[in-house]
Amino acid sequence: MNIFGKFFDKPDTASADADLPYPLLLVRSREELAMKTASHNRLFHLSEAAWTADLEAGEIVFTSEEFQARASLQVIGTIYKGDGTWLWAWANDSIPAKLCAHAEAVRAYGEKHGVTQFSARKFQCTEAEGWDFTALACKLGGGQGAYCGPDGDALVFMTFGAPSISNAKT
Repeated sequence: MNIFGKFFDKPDTASADADLPYPLLLVRSREELAMKTASHNRLFHLSEAAWTADLEAGEIVFTSEEFQARASLQVIGTIYKGDGTWLWAWANDSIPAKLCAHAEAVRAYGEKHGVTQFSARKFQCTEAEGWDFTALACKLGGGQGAYCGPDGDALVFMTFGAPSISNAKT
């Protein structure tokens, strides 16, 4: 059951926002992602659920004792904990190109608006900045939420589509 589409699907909003100045777009992106995250946490305790990502299938799955939520997945980038560097998904050979559309939307926005950090392959980055990039990607790509999870020595920042929720035992 997809319960988020009617609340958050606004296909024309992302394209209209792509013309906003960067500071305004960032504020709107942060606020929108905060609302989406609060909704996901209220409904299926996103922050407490276990998660897995299948890059071949392009899917993220959140699981708790009561439910399982599945959604399409986009990878935005990673922060390597060892040196604090960000690597955009589109610059990472281990990420399938089909999972980089939201990251590519940020790069296109950066090229259009002169934000060079959005087209730089790798650079120093804080976790807060990683969340900013992910919020922008969620907004520009029309995502329904975002998640950051550990993968070895890296933090992986992802956006996801409208979750489909089922009983955990199915």
